[in-house]
Amino acid sequence: MKKMLAVVLLGVSASVTAQAVEIKKSVDEQRCRMVKQSTCINNGRNGIQHCQQEHRQSAAEFGADQIVITSTNQSDHRKRMATGNYKNFTKTKMTARYYVCDDRIQQHQSVQREVVVPPAQGKTVEERLLRLQTLREKNLLSEQEYRTKRAEILSEL
Repeated sequence: MKKMLAVVLLGVSASVTAQAVEIKKSVDEQRCRMVKQSTCINNGRNGIQHCQQEHRQSAAEFGADQIVITSTNQSDHRKRMATGNYKNFTKTKMTARYYVCDDRIQQHQSVQREVVVPPAQGKTVEERLLRLQTLREKNLLSEQEYRTKRAEILSEL
């Protein structure tokens, strides 16, 4: 009787702190999965620093460990105050993508458990491959586990 093992990360989002989230120029799309894209808008003096910190905190809430900033725009504005005077301010708009990367999965081996998937009995190859793909999309299988099991199923043809 063959068993297929899948790895599930438990409590990953709780184990990521805003300080641990890295801001990168790019990530390896093969090893990283995008979990969210977000935009920060700030009218303060330190808009870039504010938005970077806001993105780090938001990414940590989603369990992401890496951020790629896709765009940053700053523009100067004047706002008329109730007194009739004008106040100058800089508007910052920063868009970023949050990623979970395989590096973190390897670092968190201690928070993993095994999920036993019963062997496919009487299922067609197509049904088994679709089930396998579903498990990968739910992040219950690593890319390597998916490829190994897929090759095993296809070898039975």
